Amino acid sequence: MIKHVTIFLCMLFVFIGVSAQTKTLTGTVKDANQEPLIGVSIVEKGTSNGTITDLDGNFSIKVNPKSSLVFSYVGYAPQTIVVGSQDHISLSKLTLNLRLYSLMWDMPRRRLLLARRIILML
Repeated sequence: MIKHVTIFLCMLFVFIGVSAQTKTLTGTVKDANQEPLIGVSIVEKGTSNGTITDLDGNFSIKVNPKSSLVFSYVGYAPQTIVVGSQDHISLSKLTLNLRLYSLMWDMPRRRLLLARRIILML
């Protein structure tokens, strides 16, 4: 009986310790013009834990303080931020990632080629 109680208490303390390692992080994501970005994907790196921003660019996620968050959005380069001791993150300048496509005609082979150039706008 004492063995079962001891095991139960040990498991309880382990559960409390594991749950204490996560914290709720809030934040806002805006573009360079300070307009909120809707639907930005925020994922804890190396896990499937994630969320998206709401209509005002706000988000809330439970994360491990030692983890990193990856912010990604269509047309923008992904950005990684270490959580650390922060409780609130304001991201206001995601890097725009423009992809330019150009068509080229290959005369000797008589075919149309699609060439892609990636330009990073800072």
